[in-house]
Amino acid sequence: MRSIDRLHYMDSLRATAMFLGLVLHGAVVFGEWTVDFMRHHDESSLFVRYFPEVIHVFRMQLFFLVAGFFSMMVCEKRGILNYAKNRLIRIFIPFILCVLLVQPWLAGLFLLDITGSESSIFSQYIKYMFDPSYIFQEAAMTGNWFWHFWFLHLLIYFIGAFLISRIIMNKLRIKIQFVPLLIKLVGGKFGMLFLAILTYPFLLISAPFSEVPTIGTSLEILCYYGIFFFFGLAFFKNADVFDKFQSNIKFHVLPFIISLFFLFPLMDEFRLKAQPELLLQNLCLYTGVEAQSSLIGNYPFIQNSFNLSGITAPLDWHLMCFLRAYTNWCAVILIIIFFKKYFSRQSALGRYAADSSYFIYLIHFPIQLSIAYFVRDHVTSAIVCFWLCVGITTIICILLYHFTCRGTPIGILLSGRKYSLSISDEWNDIKLLLRKKSFYVVLLLIAFTSVVADRVEMRKEKKLLYYSNHAEPRNIEDYISDKTTDELKAIKRSDGRNPLHMVTYNLAKPRPDEQIAESIQLLLDAGLDPMSVDNFGQTPLHYAVRNGNKIALDILLKAGVNPNESEVEYGNTPMHYAATLGNEDIIQKLIAAGGDPKLPRKNGENSLGIFKKFHSKPFPVK
Repeated sequence: MRSIDRLHYMDSLRATAMFLGLVLHGAVVFGEWTVDFMRHHDESSLFVRYFPEVIHVFRMQLFFLVAGFFSMMVCEKRGILNYAKNRLIRIFIPFILCVLLVQPWLAGLFLLDITGSESSIFSQYIKYMFDPSYIFQEAAMTGNWFWHFWFLHLLIYFIGAFLISRIIMNKLRIKIQFVPLLIKLVGGKFGMLFLAILTYPFLLISAPFSEVPTIGTSLEILCYYGIFFFFGLAFFKNADVFDKFQSNIKFHVLPFIISLFFLFPLMDEFRLKAQPELLLQNLCLYTGVEAQSSLIGNYPFIQNSFNLSGITAPLDWHLMCFLRAYTNWCAVILIIIFFKKYFSRQSALGRYAADSSYFIYLIHFPIQLSIAYFVRDHVTSAIVCFWLCVGITTIICILLYHFTCRGTPIGILLSGRKYSLSISDEWNDIKLLLRKKSFYVVLLLIAFTSVVADRVEMRKEKKLLYYSNHAEPRNIEDYISDKTTDELKAIKRSDGRNPLHMVTYNLAKPRPDEQIAESIQLLLDAGLDPMSVDNFGQTPLHYAVRNGNKIALDILLKAGVNPNESEVEYGNTPMHYAATLGNEDIIQKLIAAGGDPKLPRKNGENSLGIFKKFHSKPFPVK
């Protein structure tokens, strides 16, 4: 067995992917997301949203590539049996323990917040601890069965597939002949485009924007991340490919920046103007009978079926999927090249970060969410809250690692090594880091960007959007009491949604019908136009139908909203959405208000034909 030197830059890459999870999850309460799924900070921030969105372009893709790389390395170094034993100890056992011990805390926190329960987190934790089925019952509301542990159960699939294929190939003496050719193509001038072409089909047929698999992981999600894992395996024996990437990266820097610039607006647009077919594909919790308005958010991450509807989607959907694949690979390769150049030397601090990152990532989310819920209600600036949340969580987790994990059986379980509690070498590296000008340049750049964004975003009118999104009539009434109609009409999100759109479409948590009704009526009485449209030509009625919000539907129809109003992009009326989603009650309400199921959208299809295509029952006309 050949000797394999430790690749310190790969350790650093894995640690970086883990630690960036703290930044990503620190943003969930403070970002101005297109689709909200929990009670956010009053002054939610676009900066806090897009900063993690950039991280999301490469983080988990990079993790799975590195996981594949290390899988092949361990297998080559220690053999198949030792590899299997190593993965069982480091992946499977921690996964089970975390689901049983950490998940109850996280599930309890989240459910207490979204339901407004007065129960204590301790009582919730005890309930979930002794009956883990509660976790999965409550998780069905959002589809996040394993929350931030999802990557572990996906990794278990990949490891199992790798082990089985490796054993079979060894037994049958099969050698894979196409990998060298594949690596040659990948390492060429157009290698990034080739990788994007390989990845793009799996984004095309996946549920829109769903990159976080659940217990019902679909084939396309497995394939999407599986590609990165596979190339991690392939790159281990062909590590010189990174030098080829570096020599050819100049051809991709500018296209990557341009792609990234167009990608996020495209994704936001599709979240709001998605064809009903894509909406149905993503909202598989819809039964075909009626939409469940009690769902938390409008995009539950459930992917239980293999769906090809994305193939027939409009050209801009194809473009978005290709741009995602291209930016994913460009970002991953750029990060690898950077770390290979600057982090290849052994470092005590780097070693500490690599060893601690796994433990810190596993425990951080409930700690971070607890801190976020506290600072959310006590600090005005969302950006300040975000950095406080990330910083405090990081410090707490490092201290927990150092004094409860490092040098203990837990540390041995997670890293396979035993360490003393001495940090003298790490401290020397910290002092060296503090002497580098580049360190302060990065900090100043982040600080400057944050301050500028904070000043730009501190707009008090955002509060009304927040109160509307959460259907809080008392707060709405207090806010609008001293505002003119023109002032209220000017309050919109960057996507054109006004408070009426927010209250009808995306309730961050279930609210009583009377609370929703009162909120809408207050906004209508204040002079907001029920026929107002967002940037995509969609009225509040479109959003009410999309979310199955029947009480909002009734009020808007009573207020005189035209049920046959069509949006700009595809010509969909509310009836087209209702027919696609199979909302029989809503269809009947729309028809009673004058809705015409025979009206065609731009591609010529009417609601009668759409309903027949997706639902094996007669169109619900009384």
